[in-house]
Amino acid sequence: MTAMCFYKQAQTVPDVILDARIPPFSEALRARGYSAISVARHASAARHFVAWVLGVGVSPDAIDDAVVDGFACHTCANRAGQAQGFSPACMGRVRAFVRYLTEARIVVRPVVPAVPGRSGSRPFRTG
Repeated sequence: MTAMCFYKQAQTVPDVILDARIPPFSEALRARGYSAISVARHASAARHFVAWVLGVGVSPDAIDDAVVDGFACHTCANRAGQAQGFSPACMGRVRAFVRYLTEARIVVRPVVPAVPGRSGSRPFRTG
């Protein structure tokens, strides 16, 4: 599933069910002791993922590992107009957001982090 990036085209993410979960996700990160810059990076990655999901027409209840992998492979241009990939840190932030969505029962399929030697998904706990 490769698609162009819709994030750069949209000035704001439409207010839909996924977008509404970004502020509570950020609050949960703050409650866990994440720094302001880390919370901002997680929220930015979540907004980018949501814009891409909406752009390719994926329903929230259809988000699974294949969708997250599709996001990781999509073509996204940097400010200079050159295609760029996503760092493992960025994809970790996206997967944390999807785990949060899973625990909030927005996403029904658990996403397993793609970390060699590690099995299962780590729960995203707010407390």
